[in-house]
Amino acid sequence: MRFFLWFLLGLTLSTPLRASDPARIAIIDTAWDTTNYLPALKAGGVQVIGRYYARCEQKGLEQKRFAFTNEAAAILSHGLGILSIYQFRSSSKHKFNGQRNGRNGALVNLPDGNCDPSKTGRTAREEAALDVAAAISQARMVGQPHGTAIYFAVDFNFSRFDSVTKDKMLAYFQVVRRALTRAGYRLGAYGDGDALSVLQRAGLIDFAWIGASAAFEGSSEFHRTGGWNLFQTQVDSHWFAGGKGGCGRFGLPLDVNVQNPAMGSDIGLWGGVGKFEVPPARTSAVYGARRFVCNGDARLRKSARSTPDDLVSGQFCRAGKSVPRPQALKFLRPIRVGQVKGQLARVDVNEDGKFDGWTWAGNLTRSFADKPDYVFKSAKRAKAVCR
Repeated sequence: MRFFLWFLLGLTLSTPLRASDPARIAIIDTAWDTTNYLPALKAGGVQVIGRYYARCEQKGLEQKRFAFTNEAAAILSHGLGILSIYQFRSSSKHKFNGQRNGRNGALVNLPDGNCDPSKTGRTAREEAALDVAAAISQARMVGQPHGTAIYFAVDFNFSRFDSVTKDKMLAYFQVVRRALTRAGYRLGAYGDGDALSVLQRAGLIDFAWIGASAAFEGSSEFHRTGGWNLFQTQVDSHWFAGGKGGCGRFGLPLDVNVQNPAMGSDIGLWGGVGKFEVPPARTSAVYGARRFVCNGDARLRKSARSTPDDLVSGQFCRAGKSVPRPQALKFLRPIRVGQVKGQLARVDVNEDGKFDGWTWAGNLTRSFADKPDYVFKSAKRAKAVCR
């Protein structure tokens, strides 16, 4: 029975993917200016670019606030859509106190609405008021149409059992929701499964975007409910760089995302004439070609004729550094599946559009809807097998 199921997988994914194949990633997000890469992104099949609003500039991320450049107009002129994201120092629960983590465990007060230093922290509602005012102002600067969405980030390992942080997060999103509604915008959230499920149950968000971290609270469980709109499958990809392993001086760091076709085409994106939607057939193709690695000992073979010990070699680019191509596939990693020959599947591990090698089809989940729970103990994770 198990082999028969994998034989069916081979039938549905037997056509090799080409550069123009609809199964290539359609939605990316990045903290960097995409202007010089727009022709290449479009040629590579990208249809939507996620870019950021933020209250103040952050050192080392000066290109993150795209509203203060002409990038939005350039994206729209290429016929691409925009995913608007608000993120400012949201990688800690202290965000809801108007603070961030400093050195040696100290907390640092976040700047005020004018980006001037603050002598004290603030309440979650006060912090939300500053953030949503900045988001609305910057959305208007770039001409974001009414009826589209801004996704606010909860970019840390939130647990629904942390009642103190939960109450602060709800208070924060209540303020954001009211202000965005008055301004004519809808609200999405980026975060782990626990954060998104809490916000959904409270009726505070229109769209849910699961972050990439496999180990964050509730993410696998929430994924399996099917109630999500976007899933950030990989971070720190690096496209368009030359040199050894594709890690030359230039290139675009980015993250890749998969849209859930079961939740409809409208996820709050916008384009040159209003709302923007990725065609349903394209969304289904991208979703249908993804699987999760569910075997803790999954290996990446050189070819469809390779033995289990004839593994890939060479370099590829990750987080701006040339690193050895992995010979083992990381447990719970989302990957793209292409051609299937017999019991082996050709896979693109790092979503750069190039297939990296072959793995036994039994190392992968049967569909993208079936995401296993993360296994925290490394010894157990190494022995995990697909169900």
